[in-house]
Amino acid sequence: MVKNLQHLPKPKAPKRLEGERFNHQSPLDTFVTQCTAELFDVLVKDGQERATSFVVKELPDWSTDLTYLEMQEKACQMKAVNDCAERRIALVEEYNSSLTKDEVQKQFLRRLVDLHRKQFPVTTKATMMKLTAD
Repeated sequence: MVKNLQHLPKPKAPKRLEGERFNHQSPLDTFVTQCTAELFDVLVKDGQERATSFVVKELPDWSTDLTYLEMQEKACQMKAVNDCAERRIALVEEYNSSLTKDEVQKQFLRRLVDLHRKQFPVTTKATMMKLTAD
């Protein structure tokens, strides 16, 4: 796996795993490239250079390497975040609070939007143009 950190990424390397093209039975080291080493830079400054102190050692010796221990601690502190979903929620909350602070008005707006969606279930441009032409 350490040798693969020197491999160039494949020209058509997918941004995310695709079920049809992904073979879950492939060994983990087949997915390691130079891009994988960028993870070290995310963890600590000059991470790729500093990681050479432990990646050349045997795996049992990593637990005594200070750089490895520092990177392991940083990795454990990282939290997985669904950034896209969190941004959507924040955007909706910001929009809701920008319209009105009064709860009665918010309920009125929600009912109005619901009524509008029932009146115009298909909101394509062609449908709207047809309605305004009539």
